[in-house]
Amino acid sequence: MHDDHCEFANRDHIALGKAPGSIVYGMAMRLSDRTPFTWITAHGDAVPITEMSTTHLFFTLRLIYNFVAPPQHRMPGRVCTSMIVPRQYLVKAVQAMIPELKSRADLTASHEIILKEMVLRARRFAF
Repeated sequence: MHDDHCEFANRDHIALGKAPGSIVYGMAMRLSDRTPFTWITAHGDAVPITEMSTTHLFFTLRLIYNFVAPPQHRMPGRVCTSMIVPRQYLVKAVQAMIPELKSRADLTASHEIILKEMVLRARRFAF
């Protein structure tokens, strides 16, 4: 279900074994400017982040963070998954997910601490 080793194919898109012409890549490009931001799940479903449960949203953000973060800045948890999406899609996802999570009344205290730490660490590397 996930890869233990992921790599940037180039600076413009993230791919593992597929080209930017893939269906998921194209879907991400079309959905990246939607409001509310729409996440494409591992199963290829398009879900507005406002409809995601808080835990799903949190773990999705952590997954993205761990995917792009250098090893020394990663958070405990899943490290990588196969993501075949444009880099700008992930940047927009993070920009939308952080304020959405902060607005959730059911964000646990431990997830709030981890969220703050991810934001702090992300400032140390070029996302």
